[in-house]
Amino acid sequence: MAPKSRLIAYAVRSGNQEILVDATDFKVDGLFRNNVTLTIDKSSVEPGESVSFKVSADPESYVGLLVLDQSVLLQKSGNDITPQL
Repeated sequence: MAPKSRLIAYAVRSGNQEILVDATDFKVDGLFRNNVTLTIDKSSVEPGESVSFKVSADPESYVGLLVLDQSVLLQKSGNDITPQL
């Protein structure tokens, strides 16, 4: 079974500052064996505290991270970032 990926594209129109967004899911053919490790120095922090991330991956890897404050999840509006994305 191939992995599934989601591509999300954002753009801002210069004339009226309108934000354009679109997304599509697609299957990735083949099986990739790329070792990625993520180390976080704290499991929980208070607002204003710093957190350090250490990401290690195979050469030529691309790693993207998304970090959200827990309060963002409490303000659900129906058009939200979820763990299922």
